[in-house]
Amino acid sequence: YQWDGPGGYTSIVQNPILVPATMAMAGVYSVTVSRANCYNYASTLVEIRPLPTPVASSNTPVCSNDTLFLYSESAAGADGYIWYGPNFFNSYTQNPYIANVQTVASGVYTVRATWNGCSVNDTINVTINQTPLAPFVRDTNYCQGDLAIPYDVTGTNLTWYTVPNGGVGSTTAPVPSTANAGVFPVWVTQTSPEGCTSERSKVTARVWLYPKISLSATDSASCAGKHITFTVENVQEGNFSYTWQFESNVDSIKDMNPIYHAFNVPGTYTVAATAYYMYCPTINLKKVI
Repeated sequence: YQWDGPGGYTSIVQNPILVPATMAMAGVYSVTVSRANCYNYASTLVEIRPLPTPVASSNTPVCSNDTLFLYSESAAGADGYIWYGPNFFNSYTQNPYIANVQTVASGVYTVRATWNGCSVNDTINVTINQTPLAPFVRDTNYCQGDLAIPYDVTGTNLTWYTVPNGGVGSTTAPVPSTANAGVFPVWVTQTSPEGCTSERSKVTARVWLYPKISLSATDSASCAGKHITFTVENVQEGNFSYTWQFESNVDSIKDMNPIYHAFNVPGTYTVAATAYYMYCPTINLKKVI
């Protein structure tokens, strides 16, 4: 056997093998066969197709609940792609993605590029880091003018915001102002060591208006046995109870406002009213009748 081919190729092997195949090997190969001084000739056209050159990449590492993007390209060209990955993932899209990805999607992803019937694989290792839960928060209450402390939040690597979405965060824990009554919310996230940031938690400081109550009576002087109406005025929010004391410290009436009382014996009396508040100090009022 005598083989001849492109680039001066020759061989006397009946079935020669050329490894690895290169583009320069494409062309017409001819073989001359001899037996007992008899000769015959045959030829074949050999086509060498270029291999695709896939390159797999992604936006790894990503945080859970984000979107994992997988990218592939082949500089030599490709007419088809197929991806394989953890949890039976597969896709025939060149650049697939997984929305709301979770940590179980971590692992090795393989892309197979095909061109003119030739296939080559490439792989990439993907990491999905766990996104932490939103910080645990506890709302706080103050009376107007109280000494405030930072908002009560449990978490790591906290970032504070003044708006529920967007805005510029700060790593300095804010301290609510108690100068004015009102509800003062802030929003806070926590970030894992891998850089994954949680959703925002809303934490509120409520400042209660400092009560400036007064005690009034329908009469400052009256006749024995005649009822006088006593009223605690400008009670405001946060009040939860009253105590009234009239003719002796042992006699008290609770949770009535206004209240009617008659003094049966002529004399001068001191009427005391005590108002109790959930967050502001107890206030004692006295009035002489």
